[in-house]
Amino acid sequence: MASLLAHAAAWVVKRRVRSALGDMRDPLHVRKVFSATPLPAPRGVLYRADTIGGVPGEWVEAKRAAPGRPVLFYLHGGGFVGCSPRTHRPITAAFALRGFSVFVPAYRLAPEHPFPAALDDAVACWRALRAAVSGPMHVAGDSAGGNLALGLMLRLRGAGQPLPEAAALLSPATDLTGAAQSLYTNDGRDAMFRSAGLAHLAQAYLQGADARYPFVSPLFADLAGLPPMIIHVGESEVLRDDSIRLAVLAREAGVRVRLQVWPVVPHVWQLIAHLPEARRSITIAARFLHDAGPGTGAAGRPSRAAAASSERAPGGQSAVPPATNAAPSAKSAPAPHHVDVLIIGTGFSGLAAAIKLKEAGFDDLLIVDRANEVGGTWRDNHYPGAACDIPSHLYSLSFEPRADWSRGYPRQPELLAYLKDVADRHGLRAQMRLGCTITAAAWDEARKRWKVTAGDGTTIDARVVVAGTGALHWPATPKLPGLDRFEGRSFHSADWDHDYDLAGKRVAVVGTGASAIQFVPEIADRVARLHVFQRTPPWVVPKLDSPIPPSRQRLYARFPVLRRLVRWLLFWLHEVRVLGFVRVSLLTRAAEKMARAHIAQQVKDPALRARVTPAYTLGCKRVLISNDWYPTISRPSVELITEGVREVRARSIVAADGTERDVDAIIFGTGFEVTEGFTHLRVTGRGGLTLADAWRGGMRAYKGIAVPGFPNWFMLLGPNTGLGHNSVVMMIEGQVRHLVDCLRRMRRRGVDAVDVTPQAQARFGREIDARMARTVWQSGGCRSWYQDAQGRNTTLWPGSVPTYLALTRKATMGDFAPLR
Repeated sequence: MASLLAHAAAWVVKRRVRSALGDMRDPLHVRKVFSATPLPAPRGVLYRADTIGGVPGEWVEAKRAAPGRPVLFYLHGGGFVGCSPRTHRPITAAFALRGFSVFVPAYRLAPEHPFPAALDDAVACWRALRAAVSGPMHVAGDSAGGNLALGLMLRLRGAGQPLPEAAALLSPATDLTGAAQSLYTNDGRDAMFRSAGLAHLAQAYLQGADARYPFVSPLFADLAGLPPMIIHVGESEVLRDDSIRLAVLAREAGVRVRLQVWPVVPHVWQLIAHLPEARRSITIAARFLHDAGPGTGAAGRPSRAAAASSERAPGGQSAVPPATNAAPSAKSAPAPHHVDVLIIGTGFSGLAAAIKLKEAGFDDLLIVDRANEVGGTWRDNHYPGAACDIPSHLYSLSFEPRADWSRGYPRQPELLAYLKDVADRHGLRAQMRLGCTITAAAWDEARKRWKVTAGDGTTIDARVVVAGTGALHWPATPKLPGLDRFEGRSFHSADWDHDYDLAGKRVAVVGTGASAIQFVPEIADRVARLHVFQRTPPWVVPKLDSPIPPSRQRLYARFPVLRRLVRWLLFWLHEVRVLGFVRVSLLTRAAEKMARAHIAQQVKDPALRARVTPAYTLGCKRVLISNDWYPTISRPSVELITEGVREVRARSIVAADGTERDVDAIIFGTGFEVTEGFTHLRVTGRGGLTLADAWRGGMRAYKGIAVPGFPNWFMLLGPNTGLGHNSVVMMIEGQVRHLVDCLRRMRRRGVDAVDVTPQAQARFGREIDARMARTVWQSGGCRSWYQDAQGRNTTLWPGSVPTYLALTRKATMGDFAPLR
């Protein structure tokens, strides 16, 4: 039961403080109210100013303190915009009188210093203090300070540094997205805050940063391995559910938690020293911290649970078996390979990055690839008929042209030969390590470098990592019921089994995407019977392909200006198509009319024609080009099945309508894990944030190149940089130019590492979402591999190539925070 003083305190706070705060749109006004009249603190305490780790603050000690007291690192609240060590003396003095040496940092405040300034100050101060203190250390914080205390622990855990023995959190703010139910149910009951006012404070702190970022809203973090924590919150607070949900998630993660919900009391009632509830709360929390003692938390290193959980994949499943997380012993591990720049991948992206970096003077680089040859996508995809759907002279590096392309549209063997030639011409093989599978990468906070681990246990120490892996290399194979019992041969088009002779076989093909429309016509003549399972029909338009005569090849070689003119014309012929994608227009309807005419001309059977005609707007899914797809599926030996697959049996495949068909082989033409492909590599950035966790709500990256929390990590063909209308090679060149310019500017300024700011990424994300909402990919009435599980198109660039090239022409260093 609450005391009468608690009822009185809640009434006073509601009448005076909440009315003085108003709507809290002005954070400076909120700061003034919070600092107006500091509440009286207990007597018998000394206060001493100090600066630790470059952060000012004050020590709070009992006058008759015994030596060797544990240190309590206290982070004051104030909505990220106000308060100070002085305003929170009622709490810090109470802890000092209960056996602690308390240090309170005066971290930087918003809106002048938005996220992550306050957290950076807390981390810097803690680390310096930890280095100077030999005894146990605890952390505590109220409201916004509780948020910072959690962020501090997450950062320390991720860096493998000593954690506090225990934590005391008083009405912590743990979710800045505004999703807590108590924000609505307690909106009129909270003595101090209105929910809308808290949203204004969050905006002042975030200033565009994503509220789902784990260091902003710890509820979105994996909490495993954190030390024991005690949480106190008022039952009528709008932030009540922030504490309750934190306790639930922490317990599920294996953390020892004590949660206590107090009736009647206002937000952070511990500041009202004469309240019985304030004295009891501090006494209980202090006892909890003392009982934790040395060694009961995670003070030496992250717990085994934390080590495993820090590599969790989306959905909570461990990305790798726990044994693979362990590093090789010091005796057996070979010395790491030290380089300035590590490039992962030897396709178009990796080779282009290597060439341009060397031209800019970044010679200390290493290029790795899991395969034993260069080539990327065009090395891995070698199924019959594999070819590109962009013309040869356009689908090539602008600075590495080729005059002797044999066809208008390049086929896989020729593209692979081109990439090998590019690597040889620039002497890149001497700086390659092929057959090297990268399994993990972790940012070393202290050294400002990446530790990259290969499958054989060797490590590569790099200042900069360029991920040129792309997304089209993780085959997406559907989990069909009974597939494990199939006695015939089954494989994905990206893992084509050339040793298996299809002649005379009964073959089922699952999927009718870009790969299937190429290999199905190639194998139809050889097999006895072909059953093609179609989920959704693609739009297919004619392919204007033909051999390029040797005479024209010689002309291009002799007069390069002609070749450049052809490339320029091809670019703009393709670029105009973007007008049909960024919104449904007359161009979209004209293209759809042409595609329908193509179907009518090549498919004479009305029933089959109906099954291959899409019911969605052209462009919503990838538009395919082929002259022999429709004639092939019209053949008597080929059957198009639209009912879907129910199950696979030992020697047959059963459609959804129950029809069973005997087959000898199953070939999957089901594409790739595009929206999840980037998360297969275990990347751990600042504070233990994994790329999988950062993208738990969907992939986002600044200009498709960088992600906050992952310094010096640059992606090529990252989220929202693919194209549906033109050559993606030009996008790669724009990203490489941005990468090189960024590293040049860093070199000129003497900066070793930079991290893109959350605000910059959030701003770019808003622009992408606004552009994407109008496109045919979002409004065309279909689901496609462009979209993630939430239906957001995280794959394509929703605009023109020139627009993106202008965006990436120079690196905007104001969008990056230097790490010194």
